Amino acid sequence: MNLRVRTNSSYPRLGALVRVIFREDPQHKYSLTELKGHIKNLLIKNSDMKALSKMAWMQSETNQSIPELLFETGAIGFEFKGRAVLPYEEGYHNENFGAADSIFLVPAFIEAMS
Repeated sequence: MNLRVRTNSSYPRLGALVRVIFREDPQHKYSLTELKGHIKNLLIKNSDMKALSKMAWMQSETNQSIPELLFETGAIGFEFKGRAVLPYEEGYHNENFGAADSIFLVPAFIEAMS
């Protein structure tokens, strides 16, 4: 599997980032382009996201790279060729993620947000 492991110790407050991105509708499914646009909008307009963007590790992240970070940390799953693929399952790799039909917050995070 082509998955680099990023841990919460490397990315403090990663959970807060996930909550800001998905809090409006944790069950919403995005295309990769839509997710990047949503994150870009949050970085510009959302005070919580602006505050998170000041963390040291966030200085090198952008709306283009944050979806990859969420993928690498296992916060999101995706639909690929009509099948839901969750973190660490067969098919959860960069090539399929890049070609995903939709991207969604993993069910465990949805439950944690409610």
